[in-house]
Amino acid sequence: MKRIIYIFLIALCCILSGCTSKANQLDSNTDTPNSEIGVLNDYMCIGKSNENGMYYRKVGANGVQNIKYVDFKTHTDIFFCNRAECTHSDETCTSYLSPYAGTASLTPYGDKLYVIYYGGYGSYYYDRYGDEALARIEVMDLNGENRRVVRRFKPSESFTGHCAFGENEIYMIMETVEENNGKTVNKTYLKCYDIETGDEILSDELDLIGPKIVARNGEKRELYIEYWDWKPEMESLSQAGTVVLKYNLDTKELETVFATPSRCPRMYNGDCAYVVNANEKTLTKYDLTTGESTLLCEDLRPNHGVGGIITATNDGVLFYYNEDEIGENIVQD
Repeated sequence: MKRIIYIFLIALCCILSGCTSKANQLDSNTDTPNSEIGVLNDYMCIGKSNENGMYYRKVGANGVQNIKYVDFKTHTDIFFCNRAECTHSDETCTSYLSPYAGTASLTPYGDKLYVIYYGGYGSYYYDRYGDEALARIEVMDLNGENRRVVRRFKPSESFTGHCAFGENEIYMIMETVEENNGKTVNKTYLKCYDIETGDEILSDELDLIGPKIVARNGEKRELYIEYWDWKPEMESLSQAGTVVLKYNLDTKELETVFATPSRCPRMYNGDCAYVVNANEKTLTKYDLTTGESTLLCEDLRPNHGVGGIITATNDGVLFYYNEDEIGENIVQD
């Protein structure tokens, strides 16, 4: 039987607490979106919160998706619906999310809740389900009322990674399937849309493999984007390292912040990125604004492979190891 062992490194937590506390993560409601560095991590596709509660996506039978809400004050976990007789199974329910338009991410922002359908099912689903299968941006009040579509996209357009909100705009990575001289071509763009009207503000093609937005610096009008540094001589994408770039929204210039080898779990918090090097068994902190690195910990449990980072805060980094020779999963803080 597998056991989980927690190991607390107080010194490590003390070191990490020296990282800036100005982080205001984009999974929280903020009244000053342009003065902070907003951070996006993988859990954010599951749900996001404001000061009152957390909105998250639940996938049920037959692929039906619903919005659920965790109320921080009452400690309750409920469907995002106020009708006791509701089955939460169709569009008459305020919690209902279409199962035909790919993953749906939720973001409470200001006094609105935004739903981003990522699409990605192409013409096959569009031919069967019409507009319900298209990637789109929806918005509603925080109680589920006044729901509407801000912008709907083409069957050939889908989104990947995270979205980042600015003061009145949303930034996203779009993937398209286009025809060029009779050939099908896949392209990737950085897009920006007005969150009220849906009007396109920015469209910039990115010649990058697997890019995703990981943070936004509103004060400096910069996005931080990571991508796979794949080279033709590599046998698979798993051999590729990761590069984090700084994208200037005014000049559209890209600047490398830092790069890591393959299989290096990472997590972002504030203006920092924390990276575990599975081969060297080290934990390193990178400053996103300067690119400077600080080695925080060496010899992370030798003879065990590092699995990944669970979370990173101003108090420490929680990460886990792969199963060891006696069948234990190791979780270290």
